[in-house]
Amino acid sequence: MSITGEPERPPVKFGVPIADIVSGLHAAIAIVAAIRHRDRTGGEGQYIDMSMLEANMSVLTHQAFSYFATGRDPEKHGSAHSSIAPYQVFRASDGYIAVAVGSEKQWSSFCRAIGREDLERDERFRTNPDRVRHREELVAELERVFITRDRQYWVSALMAASVPAAPCTQRFRGNA
Repeated sequence: MSITGEPERPPVKFGVPIADIVSGLHAAIAIVAAIRHRDRTGGEGQYIDMSMLEANMSVLTHQAFSYFATGRDPEKHGSAHSSIAPYQVFRASDGYIAVAVGSEKQWSSFCRAIGREDLERDERFRTNPDRVRHREELVAELERVFITRDRQYWVSALMAASVPAAPCTQRFRGNA
């Protein structure tokens, strides 16, 4: 929980029982492997030992890599990705959208799709490491853009530009 939530705010519990789900997925993979082994060996069984702690450590690989590379404890970034920007949730005029700009090609397409080609040329935002370094300024610029239109407009514009985006809802209704 120390890496979940907003900076300078209390830790936040994940919204679903993630430890149970991840452990169950690892167990399912182990069971399938054991069945495959049984079928290939004419019936030889396997012993499966599932550690919830170890299974859940596997989903922290990004944070562990960051720690071992820098020696700094992982920080809370809210909905943002720690090493990619922009890759987070933004407020549109009628709710929230999730945006994932995962490459330089997508960054170029993203800037065109939101009508802010100037951001692509801005030295602070030229590369992903630049955008991460200047995340606060970038987010402030993007917040001013996204609030001007509704979720459907932005999701449609971004998806048409091959930039992953999706509307977020406050409650589950089977659609967004």
